[in-house]
Amino acid sequence: MLDPDLVRCGLLLLPLAGGCASAPSNPSPAVAKNVAAPSAEPVATCSPGQPDSPADLKDVLRAKREDIQRCTLLGTHGSEEAVIRLNLLISDRGAIKRFDLTSALALDPTVQKCCEKSISEVTFSPFCGDDVEVHWSYEIR
Repeated sequence: MLDPDLVRCGLLLLPLAGGCASAPSNPSPAVAKNVAAPSAEPVATCSPGQPDSPADLKDVLRAKREDIQRCTLLGTHGSEEAVIRLNLLISDRGAIKRFDLTSALALDPTVQKCCEKSISEVTFSPFCGDDVEVHWSYEIR
């Protein structure tokens, strides 16, 4: 991390006793490259053709539909909402980092616990790139 006393006026400068030195109005490309702070993590490079999200995403989530529907049968009925919404954050290794369920059906603790157990068992194929956020809905009939 750069020392804040070294960064002034958008350029990397030597420490000054006070204020900013006047920066050139059109910095050269060499100066502009030094403006950004070094990244804390190495940047992953993806080969051409590597997927930037799990290739099996839709298949895996579709396969969980029966489990989710079975879970809703455990709860109390009478909800007008017949959709369970799933929000996932998936790491590049295919693991679920975080998820949450929303709907009137999922508010029932028995349904919630069953759905969480079912979703927590899911893994996806690895991919190249940043974590992927997915919003998926299960229509319950």
